[in-house]
Amino acid sequence: MLEEAVKYYNELLSDDTLAADSLKMLEDELEAAKLIFGGRPLSPYLRPHFVLREDWERVVRACEIVFAALQKVKEAAIADDSLLDELGVTAIERDLVAIDPGYSHVSPTARLDSFLVGDTYSYVELNGESPAGIAFADSASKIFRGLPVMQRFAERYELTAMEGSSKLLATLLECFEEFSGGRPVQKPTIAIVDLRDLPTIKEFELFRDFFEEQGYPSMICSPDELEFDGRRLSANGREIDIVYKTPARQRIRADHRS
Repeated sequence: MLEEAVKYYNELLSDDTLAADSLKMLEDELEAAKLIFGGRPLSPYLRPHFVLREDWERVVRACEIVFAALQKVKEAAIADDSLLDELGVTAIERDLVAIDPGYSHVSPTARLDSFLVGDTYSYVELNGESPAGIAFADSASKIFRGLPVMQRFAERYELTAMEGSSKLLATLLECFEEFSGGRPVQKPTIAIVDLRDLPTIKEFELFRDFFEEQGYPSMICSPDELEFDGRRLSANGREIDIVYKTPARQRIRADHRS
């Protein structure tokens, strides 16, 4: 089914006019949205990554199982120094492990680096840093959905874009509510923190805009702008409730229309 969908999409691109119009729109929209990473357009390709619904659901189930296991390892490790020894945790890392973040999740914004190729789904590593690409992919998916070739493709296949920004926000809020002991009276202020002059600055801006559209005050700042008075963290005079450090691939699910 997936091979048929890909073949059909590629056949549509054999129409020179359709392909040219789609490419121009893609390039124009990527530039207008400033979806540039490291000096190049986020996606130089006219076909996104198609994933079947059943494959996506299989990946979700696998990730839930793996992350549940990682959570159990975390809970056991912080209670047993011998397990920390077995994991090779260094002295400096032990100091960090000993800090209670105020929420139970082992690493809320970590990612399971993995690959789905045909029927094979394989993990590479648990990447403990925040995942790059969520806001980029959401914006790119919107652009792809509007391409002339995608409009033709959608006449035969049902498409669902895989949106992630709202899920990230929900994760941040869930951890904040656990940290605060309940739902806050006022919506928390989110700081997107990273070093200056990184190629991911556009994604910071996309997240800031998304958070604010959802009603959450947000800012972008660098670590040297942060101040802590022993009670509250702030940057440039604004108090911060949640810190999100972000460090591109668009995925669109394709289902054959009946």
